[in-house]
Amino acid sequence: MTVGDKFVLSGAVLLIIWSYFFFWAGGGALGQQASVLLKGVAMKTLSLKHYQILEIDGLLGKSRIEVRDGAIRFVTSPCKGKQCIHAGEINKSGQIIACLPNGLSLVVEGGMQYDAINF
Repeated sequence: MTVGDKFVLSGAVLLIIWSYFFFWAGGGALGQQASVLLKGVAMKTLSLKHYQILEIDGLLGKSRIEVRDGAIRFVTSPCKGKQCIHAGEINKSGQIIACLPNGLSLVVEGGMQYDAINF
C-alpha cells in the first residue's frame, strides 16, 4: 500500500464519518406540538413550548402527561408494565409513545421530517 493509497483511504473514511453525522445523526426535526390520542382518535393537541401537566382518562384510568422543555412524556399510568413511562420523553417530529393497555398514545408533530427524498 503506497502513501497515496493511504491518503485516499483515510479521506474516504473521514468522508463516510462526516456524512453519517451530517445526514443521519440526531433523528428528525424538533416537533412543535403533540397530539394525545385515545384509541387512535385525537383528543387534544398540546404545544411543546409551554410547561404543562395534564391528566387524561384512558380505558383503565387516568394517565398523567407532562410537557417540559420542548418534550412530552408519560409521568404516571395505570397500566401494569409501565413501558410508556420507561420510554422517557420524545421531542422529534414523528416520534410516538403508546400506552396500549390504557389506549393512549402521544405523537409529536410539526417540524419537517423526511422519510426519503426523490429527485
